[in-house]
Amino acid sequence: MKSSDTQMELVRRYLGGEATLEEARKLESMLAVDAQLRRDYLAYARVEAGLSSKVRPKLVKAAPRRSVWLSWRPLAAAAVVIGCGMAAWWQSTAVAIEVLAAKEVNFRSGDRLSCRTIELEGGELTFRLSSGAVVDLAGPASLALLSPMHVRLAGGQVTVDVGDQAKGFVVDTTTARVVDLGTRFGVSTGVATSTDVAVFGGSVEVYTLGALADRKPDVKLVEGEAVRLDKSHAPTRLKMIRVGEGGQKLAAHSHADVVSGVTDNVIEDSFRGFYGLMRGGLAEGSPVYTSGHTRTWHSMPGETFPVELLGADVICTFSQDRRQPDLEISLMVERASDVFVMLDTRAAIPEWVQREFSDTGLHLRSGPWGVLPTPTGVEENGYVTHAVWKKTVMQPGVVTLGSPESASGRMWTAMYGIAVKEHR
Repeated sequence: MKSSDTQMELVRRYLGGEATLEEARKLESMLAVDAQLRRDYLAYARVEAGLSSKVRPKLVKAAPRRSVWLSWRPLAAAAVVIGCGMAAWWQSTAVAIEVLAAKEVNFRSGDRLSCRTIELEGGELTFRLSSGAVVDLAGPASLALLSPMHVRLAGGQVTVDVGDQAKGFVVDTTTARVVDLGTRFGVSTGVATSTDVAVFGGSVEVYTLGALADRKPDVKLVEGEAVRLDKSHAPTRLKMIRVGEGGQKLAAHSHADVVSGVTDNVIEDSFRGFYGLMRGGLAEGSPVYTSGHTRTWHSMPGETFPVELLGADVICTFSQDRRQPDLEISLMVERASDVFVMLDTRAAIPEWVQREFSDTGLHLRSGPWGVLPTPTGVEENGYVTHAVWKKTVMQPGVVTLGSPESASGRMWTAMYGIAVKEHR
């Protein structure tokens, strides 16, 4: 049985940013217990993606209001937040948020606000909506809060963790709609004709705005996949994403990046895996892959993490690469650097590594993996040992890495890890 007209009118108002706080809370309570309403909610969000952005309601920023709270707190030089006020001044078109973390912005953890728009000139802001969704916004950025389940990104980048409560969360840009189907994803837009989408966990559906409303999504993405939708509306694979701490959020571009780009020679149309570049991130517990985030880097038992590797830029690969016998991964290195590859010790060292790299004698572990096969069929304890090999490049340029497969062709070995550190 379909949801009632009254329920669907509430859904329409909620997704359109017209619902009052009381209506928003009422719908969220209904969604928590009504499976059919959740299905109809998702269907409506998908259909609405076909509407032209020209017919959407115009957003009006909340008028700034002076208060003791704002007057004594100095504004950060790098960032300004506009369109927010204290929760006591909530208006029907504003959305309540709770600040969880703030960096170089004029708010702090624990602040409770009501906002129509949030604009950052710089800095970072993490906040929770009443739907349970946690939003990471990095400046410069402009974000309109339409409802606790719907935002519009006019510029910049946002990462959303929907948890268990906010499945169906919607992010609009000027060219696309992203409908979450569970967990964590990032959206970035820098110009009016381009939208980037990356999934860190779960899956999302991506629609281009302005097309027929009854069509299927342009693309469905799962963990470890990323695409760009440009003015032609054709999704293309994004081969590299800059990721933040833990590899679970988008990170801003930095002019201090040692590695400016990562590409490969994989040409399968259906393949959308991305390499995650995490600046200065190599340490105990840092991620190995852009999917399967339980696999992390660790020191060897009884040892500390090698100082030579600590703080290197991590390039998170994806496990599927281990099955590409002709794989080539190219790193664009901007200055003199040490390039490290961490190789599964259960397999022979590939010829390209022996030819171009030197064995550092260092070792790391990746895991936990659960049950692991070995050449003798014995199960290991859930961690793979990696030998660390190094190549020093003294000039900017492209460093090309080859396939992880040795002549033995063993398919069960782990994909190698990659790290780059400025040479000193």
